[in-house]
Amino acid sequence: MLKQKGLDFIIRIRYDSWVTLANGRLHHLDLFTRNLPKGKTRTYESVELYDGKKAVLLNLVCHRSVMGDLVLLATNRTDLEHVLDLYKTRWSIETAFGFFKSWGFNLADTHLTKAKRIELLLAVLAMCLMWSLLVGLWVDQQKPIQQKKHGRKAMSFVRLGINHLHDILEHLDDKWRDFRLCCRILLSCT
Repeated sequence: MLKQKGLDFIIRIRYDSWVTLANGRLHHLDLFTRNLPKGKTRTYESVELYDGKKAVLLNLVCHRSVMGDLVLLATNRTDLEHVLDLYKTRWSIETAFGFFKSWGFNLADTHLTKAKRIELLLAVLAMCLMWSLLVGLWVDQQKPIQQKKHGRKAMSFVRLGINHLHDILEHLDDKWRDFRLCCRILLSCT
């Protein structure tokens, strides 16, 4: 549908899909990408991806991170060398929306429907997200977030900042100095 409307898209797909390459050979993505080395990317043009009912002609980007995670991206874009970077950018936006919707700010719980009110609330939440990020970065400098076995941090900087601000606000009588410091952190970027 996006292709029909002339919109570019990059969609992460599951490894249990089937594809037919331009040479006409049918492959299961799990088996097809099994030998993809860590830190490598392969691209394939004009691939038929099967959604269970019919085939859709797309381009495919297969990437295995240095940690070993497999990322499979289907796209209608032709600049395949940029698709992974574009997807990473999009993923950071998706993460921000995740915090807005359910991981911290619970935007959906407001039940707002008027566009102007939603716009104003999103502006306030964007500032809160930035504040949480800045506070999380500061807290991480004081006491670094532990890393898990796979090498990633145990929590994001935003989550760390939200938790820290929540703790301060819950105990504001005792932690008002910390609150002032967090306000200075927010104002430092102006």
